Amino acid sequence: MTSAQEQVDEASAVMDAIVKEVESLERDHTKQKVPIPFRIRSDQQDLHASLTAEMDRERARITDFDDELQSLDTILRSKNTVCSEGHLALQKLRHEVEKYNKEEQSSQASVTQLEAEYDWIADSKDDFGKRGTPYDFHGQNMSELKAALRQLSERFASMKRKVNPKVMGMIDSVEKKETALKNMVRTVVKDKAKIEETIVSLDEYKKEALHRTWEKVNG
Repeated sequence: MTSAQEQVDEASAVMDAIVKEVESLERDHTKQKVPIPFRIRSDQQDLHASLTAEMDRERARITDFDDELQSLDTILRSKNTVCSEGHLALQKLRHEVEKYNKEEQSSQASVTQLEAEYDWIADSKDDFGKRGTPYDFHGQNMSELKAALRQLSERFASMKRKVNPKVMGMIDSVEKKETALKNMVRTVVKDKAKIEETIVSLDEYKKEALHRTWEKVNG
């Protein structure tokens, strides 16, 4: 476009020079009293025709340059539009990448929290996604599972208002206490048996001692 503009400027300068020369010739002709067709020499006619043809050619060149400039301007606008669209697409992709990075960090934090909350994950995570295991995720519809999760969560929230959710924890605590008490009872029973055996042994020992003493006294 710069080169074409320089050529247009050059052609304009040439045309201006030609126009000035033609105007100068016309002024010279006007100064003469005799009508121009009868007084113009043949060489002047040839020069006028040549200059006129040159001016027409220069005008044609300028027209071509204008058309080329318009075409280049159209191409430039098109390229600018493509660049703008590409820039917007790049920004969109960057936003998506940033979004995916945040989702990845959030997912990793959730995984870490779940592993800390549930001990069985560390032992079973190697089977996650494997076919033929209880954790075979192939063929599972995540949308349906999420919908079921929402329904169960809503149902749980509704039941939570009517039922004490701490009951299960209390039951677990009571069962642990019951187990501990049963163990204590078994220990007490064993100790009781040992004590009874000891009492029987002591009674036998006492009877033998009394018998020996009686025999000695009797003797």
